[in-house]
Amino acid sequence: MYSENTVSNLQYLNNYHSVALRSGQNGALDSRIRNAFISSSDPKLATDWLIGSLKKEFASVTVYDNLDALMRARPDVVVI
Repeated sequence: MYSENTVSNLQYLNNYHSVALRSGQNGALDSRIRNAFISSSDPKLATDWLIGSLKKEFASVTVYDNLDALMRARPDVVVI
């Protein structure tokens, strides 16, 4: 579940990633720098890492779209 602050951060990261993607069209940047900028600006990088880390510890990991879906599922463990 994302807090309001997390949602704001994700919006910022999406905008930042858009800038990085546009920089890919700039031939003046060294390709290694350009590629690092693009790959490291992916807004899903942190959440994908967290999900991957949790999958190493738990048999299954489910991401719920909203609190209602979470409450209906009644999971054994909740990570917020």
